[in-house]
Amino acid sequence: MTQRAVVGNTPLWAASAEHLGHTDPGRALKVNMLLAGQDPAGLARHAQKVSDPHSPSYRHFLTAQQALDRYGTSHAQLERVKAWVRAAGLKATVSGPHSISVQGKANRIEAAFGTRIDEYRVDGHTVRAPARSVSVPHSLAGDVFGITGLDTRKSTHSASAHKNAPSATGTTSAADATGTAGTAGATDSKCSSYYGEKPATDLPKAYGRTVSWEPCGYTPAQIRSAYGIKGTGLTGKGAKVAILAPLVSPTLLKDANTFAAHHGEQPFAPGQLTLRLPSGAPQIVGDDEGAMDLEAVHAVAPDAAVTFAVGTGHVTGNSVLDALTDVVDHRLADVLTSSYLEGDLPGDQEDEAPVDPALVKATEQSLQQAAVEGISTNFASGDGGSLDNTKTPQMDYPGSSPWTTAVGGTSLAIGAKGEYKWEMGWESDASTLADDGKSWAEPLPGAFSGGAGGGVSTVFPQPDYQRDAVPAALSSPDGKKPMRTMPDIAAVADFHTGIRFGVSYPSATAGQKPQYKEEGNGGTSLSSPLIAGMEALSVQAAGGKSLGFVNPTLYALRGTGTYHDITDHPSGAHEKETLAAEMVTSRTQEKYTQVFTLGQSADSGLVSRVGYDTITGLGSPTGKFYKALAGK
Repeated sequence: MTQRAVVGNTPLWAASAEHLGHTDPGRALKVNMLLAGQDPAGLARHAQKVSDPHSPSYRHFLTAQQALDRYGTSHAQLERVKAWVRAAGLKATVSGPHSISVQGKANRIEAAFGTRIDEYRVDGHTVRAPARSVSVPHSLAGDVFGITGLDTRKSTHSASAHKNAPSATGTTSAADATGTAGTAGATDSKCSSYYGEKPATDLPKAYGRTVSWEPCGYTPAQIRSAYGIKGTGLTGKGAKVAILAPLVSPTLLKDANTFAAHHGEQPFAPGQLTLRLPSGAPQIVGDDEGAMDLEAVHAVAPDAAVTFAVGTGHVTGNSVLDALTDVVDHRLADVLTSSYLEGDLPGDQEDEAPVDPALVKATEQSLQQAAVEGISTNFASGDGGSLDNTKTPQMDYPGSSPWTTAVGGTSLAIGAKGEYKWEMGWESDASTLADDGKSWAEPLPGAFSGGAGGGVSTVFPQPDYQRDAVPAALSSPDGKKPMRTMPDIAAVADFHTGIRFGVSYPSATAGQKPQYKEEGNGGTSLSSPLIAGMEALSVQAAGGKSLGFVNPTLYALRGTGTYHDITDHPSGAHEKETLAAEMVTSRTQEKYTQVFTLGQSADSGLVSRVGYDTITGLGSPTGKFYKALAGK
């Protein structure tokens, strides 16, 4: 039988990994076949029409069942693939509307897919990967996107995984991300309740001026005031938001309600939060990523219903895609957000373990299905800024997809009365206090310490909605074909100007209950759920009607006062904004002090400029955003 190559070959990382040899032919393996729909091209056209403000079909959406009936995998496709799998001596189980689980001995899987499966050692772990291209019969070419599970090196990570986050959970906090523990790395005795409140008079000056201690983490009331939500009467009532994650903390709801009680905020009502946990979903105390996601959405949209959807990777081979397809196939939300990413695409990054092309095709299909159902999707742009201080822009996927809203990050200054003072693109350098306490050890601004991801794709062409908004210097820096740039929009993300939230961590004493604490945090893991909450406000403003894929509308609203246009120099061309933080090392609990110089886009490999840029996109929402996005 004639065979043809399917998406996915020997992964790039295998070339440099320690080769251990051929996997045991008798070893039992499980892989996933990702299935194409009935009319992928028609799905893409439909998604474009319902998302275009100039189309007669604008915001005329399908139900989830209508979308699956028209564009999902057909019964004939399922039966055709299952019959071939069984004829190959393998077990076939339908694991979801878009995938089939295949189980059998390694030698039979190799024979069926025309490949060889070898083992490698990577970072001390033994992993598997196909040693040559994977194929299926030509008769199945239109039914199968590709195979996952042959390559067992995982690519899913949180937006802050380029920092020193705990690898066991994939979570991150401002503290973890900077190698510290505590409230954004600072002690409450020194941090400020608003930007600039406490001058650090005992520290050396920076750029000839006294620096101020970082905020302790802005409260929900401060965030609502700064972004013009206060006074609108919008609370997200009637809107539904989904948060995608690979794990959940059993204290998630309790922590959110404890924080609300401490700060005079509205707690979750009974039934307002739904946990969607598949069999085997990890439950880990101390998931600060999930706590921040939930409490950020609730901070700006306290009446919105929230579904916390956990994916395990058992269905598609990727936890993010599992959660995404679950939410989309069952139409569980009007808006969704993910602080977890599938990884990088070949050519978009220096990462040697990019996302499997099969996952990309399946994710693009799911995002387009979300668009035709009226679901707004948001993904963090990542917190890498300049990867490993190389000035290499970070283009994480799915944020780099032209079918989702990539959310970038800012440093935000909120005044004593909750007023918006300014924002700049979050890209910071840091210098440590010298041992004598009289100078900064590294010449200011110091080394790059963190910032929002962004840049230009080498994979996706420029979507129509970016054509008139993104300068050619950004979309086609090589002077060739314009490509997709990210992010699209932004909100506060800086670890040192982030939000305050509550989370419980395991007790240091065995047998004791988890210990609740409050901390400041950030990252685009914060900005994405904030934007999702803001979109929920727009759903309410639209009378409960869904917005769908919002990017074409976002770009159509530029120049209308809907966004703060963000640059590196809000206080003047020659003024530097700095913050001091008392840091604590995670291993030895040793304290040290750093000064952070904000707005250092030149050290990130990204661009900050008037108009669209690759750190903040179109900018951050003003008070006009919520009704404008709703079409009011």
